[in-house]
Amino acid sequence: MDEFRNNRMDEFRNNLSRILGLHNLTARDAAKILGLSQSTVGKWATGVRQPSFATALKLGEFFGVPADRLATAEFTDLLEHELADPERFEAVETRIHHARAGLRAVEHLEAGREIDIVTGEPVDQEKKRR
Repeated sequence: MDEFRNNRMDEFRNNLSRILGLHNLTARDAAKILGLSQSTVGKWATGVRQPSFATALKLGEFFGVPADRLATAEFTDLLEHELADPERFEAVETRIHHARAGLRAVEHLEAGREIDIVTGEPVDQEKKRR
């Protein structure tokens, strides 16, 4: 039983790391986008911990790969099936883009800047006065 669990942890760790790389994300980026702590994602990446069932489902949904496949499939198998779909890739890239834009808007608001509600970018106060 322990060997099965260790294999699952190895597959999950490997698959998560490679999927993050596929989408040019660091563990820190992924943590911010998914609303998780960086240490949590780091523990997954090193195999110290695995996500809860609910979090694994969230990860799978975000990256377009069923949670059970993230934990059990070899990466080459994922590449040949789920990850081979260009529409899945574009959908994930769009989610990442929208999440990053939202995070930038929050950072601007936290810094006390007024933002454009459409773009999420700071309002140019000079242009606003004109």
